[in-house]
Amino acid sequence: MSHPLACCSGVVRKLSFAALAALVLASGAFAAGLPGEYLVTQRWRSLNNPYSPLSNPANIAEENYLAVRVAVAPVLQGAFTLSEIGVNYPLSLYHTAGFTMLMEGAGAVYADEFDRNTGKLSADTKTALSNTNLVFSFGYAWHVWQRLIVGANLNFAYQTNFGDPLMGTGIDLGAAYRLYKHPVLGEHIVGLATQNLIAPTMGKSLFDFESTAEYARNLRLTGYSKFWENRIENYLEFDLKDFFAKAENFEASGPGLESFAKSMEWELNWRIGYWAMRMFKAYLIMGFDENVLGHWGLALGAQMPSFNRGRDLAIYYQYNVMTEENSDATSHSLYFKADFGRHREEDLARRVARMASLNPNELYNRGRKLYAEGKYWEAFFVFSRLMVEFPDFFRNDWVSLFRSDCQEQLDMRERAIDNYTKVKEAYPSGEVVPYADLGLMRIHYRNNDFPQATSQFVELNKPGVPDSLRFHGTYIMGQIYLQNGELRKALQAFSIIPENHPDYIFAQHAAAVTHAVLGSDIKDVIAALENVINTAPKTKQAQEMVNRSYLFMGFIFYEENALSKAVTALRQVPSNSYYTEDALLGQAWTALKARQWSDCINIGKTLQSATQHSVLRAEGLLLQSYGYLLQKDYNRALETLKSANALCEKLTPPPEDSLNVRTLQYDNNRLSYSQLADRVEGYSQIGQTSHLTSVLDSLKNKSGEFIKGFHDHQRYKHEYQRGTFFSRTIDQVKDDVEYALATVQKIMGMSGGGGAAKKAAEQSKELDAEIERLKKEMEKAED
Repeated sequence: MSHPLACCSGVVRKLSFAALAALVLASGAFAAGLPGEYLVTQRWRSLNNPYSPLSNPANIAEENYLAVRVAVAPVLQGAFTLSEIGVNYPLSLYHTAGFTMLMEGAGAVYADEFDRNTGKLSADTKTALSNTNLVFSFGYAWHVWQRLIVGANLNFAYQTNFGDPLMGTGIDLGAAYRLYKHPVLGEHIVGLATQNLIAPTMGKSLFDFESTAEYARNLRLTGYSKFWENRIENYLEFDLKDFFAKAENFEASGPGLESFAKSMEWELNWRIGYWAMRMFKAYLIMGFDENVLGHWGLALGAQMPSFNRGRDLAIYYQYNVMTEENSDATSHSLYFKADFGRHREEDLARRVARMASLNPNELYNRGRKLYAEGKYWEAFFVFSRLMVEFPDFFRNDWVSLFRSDCQEQLDMRERAIDNYTKVKEAYPSGEVVPYADLGLMRIHYRNNDFPQATSQFVELNKPGVPDSLRFHGTYIMGQIYLQNGELRKALQAFSIIPENHPDYIFAQHAAAVTHAVLGSDIKDVIAALENVINTAPKTKQAQEMVNRSYLFMGFIFYEENALSKAVTALRQVPSNSYYTEDALLGQAWTALKARQWSDCINIGKTLQSATQHSVLRAEGLLLQSYGYLLQKDYNRALETLKSANALCEKLTPPPEDSLNVRTLQYDNNRLSYSQLADRVEGYSQIGQTSHLTSVLDSLKNKSGEFIKGFHDHQRYKHEYQRGTFFSRTIDQVKDDVEYALATVQKIMGMSGGGGAAKKAAEQSKELDAEIERLKKEMEKAED
């Protein structure tokens, strides 16, 4: 069967020879030069297989957005350029349409003209002719039943044929079936398609069916799988080419024509790809035929839905090599694909919402309720749905603000900054602007970006800003002054916060700390702390600030030897507080200082069992031993100190660089979380879609893990730099335990072993003096 070609004229022999040569080259480039091979072959556009109706009309049903794709491949050193441009559009939930234009373009040739003056032929460079093949394909796919999809293409083929055009009409049929879909085990789809089942017959008109120059038919069986949240992609395809051709079209006789006899052509294509970091993608491509490995290739590129609000955005480069000897068909392909518009399920949800007269006020109230309950993830998507499905809702200024606030609460700082800024831009004179300014100030403060936070404070001091918001900003500004060492300015800022404001408790505690750092009169410190404990806390954070104030007050009374007041204050710290351990430690030291030996022992035991910190457990044992020692219960004192010493031997201070290592890891996690926040932002623009449920659940879990990691880092940082009121360092506790152990051993006339004995020998005189002092203390206690 010959390639469809009509000779132009008998007087243009050179033109005819050039055209024939071009077609021979094209045949060598694609399998055996089947008619319409540029349409049948797929190796140069293999990455478009899952989306192109030319591969299988049913494929386009997998597209959920308006999708645009382009593939371009220059072959034979640029002598030919193959191109595919396609658009798929979801008509409804179960129906999809597509349009594709496929083009094979070749270089120009020139006709000869006879020069009567010279009697010679010369090229007519003014008249350029070419042979360009075009296919216009209109596709349709129908999700007909459960997992079954069927589709069809109506194709129009056109060939310029060096100025004598040919054209034809054809039809493709295809089907696809989704075998399985699971978030972990993957998604698996099989397909069967007949390409050119009714083949274009190239004649003088679209419906010239008498021509024998028809395109080759192709039977295609495919399997497409994606695993591990689409990170791994596998594609397998078997093609049986020209399977419907008539044998008489290949009859040939004569020397050298035997190779034109009909033979069944087949091809097995395989492709596997990996998607790294939700951005970079790499493919290995291989094709097998009668030559075993017919071709192989590599493709590299980027698939970046995070840059397109969760929709597909991809660009690839493919390098393909033919393994046949002396083949010049190595090709380079460039791909581009992007999705636009709304998800088909979002369109359906909008239509259903309109039909059901869904009240956006209900969604708004639901979002506010979730926000008040601290369910910020769920509230964020409710507010996002409101903005997508009801863009004209009259409260969308508050919806935008709450949506940004949810991102702030989820610690998605960069996205929250972007959306707070968008709130200000969208509603420049709205009542939500000061709230957005306060949100920006909070985030900049947490990021230690004090200049930006100060700029936002200037915005909060403009006319029309509610006093409550201005006071919030003033408290944050006081903290900035405190951290910058501007203590007088900090005190002034904290003093402005009124008693009925939510930040009053925090401001008064901060004022007490500032007075202490300044060395103010102790009455000023106590007065600020009393302001805290006399105010009823309304949140868990405020309650903890009250507990910390009781602890701070107990420490001050301890230092001032007002021991009964110290105990009273320390006992106000509840057992479920973060500061319980420090309060118990303070009570034990106060009991020791007040000569309440039994209280010292009992509180030491409570501390030892209540804390998970080994240093505090050792200090609790040490305090118990002091109580036993002063009660002359030397055996218990010795036993307790031995336990404390054994515990101290296992204690090691954290490495000096451990905080730096953890901080570096924290910074890296921040970058990863920022990328996750970008994905969440993109998905939130899609609207209410069922297919995103599993993805969003997975992202919610990951978000929770990141936030927990951030809190763990802050807790570790606080413990590393622990500035509590009574506890001491590991080395201090070790020294005290060894010293007390050696003292008891000396009293009991024992020879201590290990480091304690050595230390006792070195400090014999000091120990003797300590023993005498302890004896006198006990004698006074007995009196």
